[in-house]
Amino acid sequence: MMSPTSLAAVAVGGAIGSVGRYWLAHQVNLMMGYGGIAWGTLSVNVIGGFAIGFMLIALQEWLHAAVEWRLLLVVGVLGGFTTFSSFSWDTFTLWEDGKHLLAGLNVLMNVSFSLIGTALGVVIARWLLPISGNLAN
Repeated sequence: MMSPTSLAAVAVGGAIGSVGRYWLAHQVNLMMGYGGIAWGTLSVNVIGGFAIGFMLIALQEWLHAAVEWRLLLVVGVLGGFTTFSSFSWDTFTLWEDGKHLLAGLNVLMNVSFSLIGTALGVVIARWLLPISGNLAN
């Protein structure tokens, strides 16, 4: 059952993540420009992939955190931060504009780099675990 605390954790985290996504994507797009690939969306998806890999290992294996922390940080913040719907729209508009190669490249880059980001987050979190585990004792 969803408690008021769980709903509040997701809502607060989602607000934080959404603002973070908007800000970061805007900053990246200002730096990179828009040449067909939505660099801001790609950046958010890769960082989000890394963050979920790292954060879930930290919460589950290091801290043995209460479920409310996972709801706040993973479901809320990262759920609000990552941009699959934006990625889908960016890809659709590229395809619709006849830029089929760029649409395919956008799919390939977002999926592969986000998966690589997730894997790196897990690997780095587990690499740091012995250090963190020793500090907790």
